[in-house]
Amino acid sequence: MRPLTPIAHLLYMAGFGGVVVRPKVVRDLVRGRQGAQESVYKDFSKPVYSMALQILRNVQLAEDVTHDTFVDVFTNTSKLRDHSALAAWIRKIAVNRCLMVLRSSSYKNSVSTDSLAPKEISETTDHESAIDIERALKMLQPTTRMIVWLYVVEGYTHSEIGRLFDKSQSYSKSKVSRALASLREVTKSSHTEINDSPHPRRRIGN
Repeated sequence: MRPLTPIAHLLYMAGFGGVVVRPKVVRDLVRGRQGAQESVYKDFSKPVYSMALQILRNVQLAEDVTHDTFVDVFTNTSKLRDHSALAAWIRKIAVNRCLMVLRSSSYKNSVSTDSLAPKEISETTDHESAIDIERALKMLQPTTRMIVWLYVVEGYTHSEIGRLFDKSQSYSKSKVSRALASLREVTKSSHTEINDSPHPRRRIGN
C-alpha cells in the first residue's frame, strides 16, 4: 500500500475526498428539504464539475453533466440506503453521466487532435506541477483519460473500472499502466512523479 503522491493528493482533496457532509444534512436531503439540497449542491457541484471537465475537456458538457447529476440526485434520494455513502453515490451518478457522454456519437465525432493537445497555461498559477499533470492528461484519448482519472484520483479499483466499461480488470490495468508510463515521460522534465498505486485505500494488484 502506497500513499498518495503530493499532486494526486491535491487533486483528490479538491474533489469528492475533500467534502464532509453532516449526517443531519443527509437526513434532510432524503426528506426532500430544499435547504439540504442547496447545501449538498454547494458542497458537491465543484467536485462534480471538475471531474467532468477533466474527463470530457469541454466546459459546456461539464456544465451539462453537473446539472444532470444533481437532477438525478434530488429526484432519487429515496434510493440512498446508506447515508454515510452520499459522496460515493453522487460520484457514481456523475461518473455514469460522464460515461454516457463519452459513449455518445456526437461526442466521439467532436473529439479532434486539437482538443487533445496541451493548451497554454498561465505562468501565474501556483500549482505548476499539478498543471503539468493536467496538461499531460489532455493528451490522452478520452476513454483512457477517464480510466486514469478514476483510478488515480477517485480511488476506483481495476475491477470496478472493468465493470463500468463492461470489460475485465485486465483492461483497466493495461490502460492505466500504459497511460502512466506515457505521462511519466511527459512530466519527467518538470520532475513530476505519478505513482502507479497512489490511493491510500488501494493495495497493489487490485
